[in-house]
Amino acid sequence: MNRPPINEVTHADLKTLLLDERNVLEALYCIPFEGKARGSDGEKIWYRIVFRVRIGEEVSELVLMSSRRGTRKYRAFRDAKKVLEYIDENFDVAEVNFLRKVDNDFNSRLEQP
Repeated sequence: MNRPPINEVTHADLKTLLLDERNVLEALYCIPFEGKARGSDGEKIWYRIVFRVRIGEEVSELVLMSSRRGTRKYRAFRDAKKVLEYIDENFDVAEVNFLRKVDNDFNSRLEQP
C-alpha cells in the first residue's frame, strides 16, 4: 500500500495507520491528565496514549489524545491489537486528536507545510 509523503499525512491517515496493526510496533503507555472541562458534561480528565509506529523505514512515537472515560482501562498495555480494536469500535475521526507537539523528527516533519 502506497502511503502519502510524511508531511502530507492527515488525521484520517493517522487513524488508518493505527488501525493497521502491522505498522504499530507497540502501544507504550496511557497518561491521564487534567484538561479544560468540556461544556457538555464537565469532564476534565483526558488520556494520552503513546504508540510506537513504523511509517515506511521510519520508526517514531505517536500520541493519541482522548477524553473517553473507557480509555483508562489501557493505562498499561499488554496487547496493542486490543487497544486498536477499542479505538476502531469507539471513535470516529472527529473524536480522535493527534498531538503533534511531541519532540521527534516524525512529528516535526508533520508540521511542515
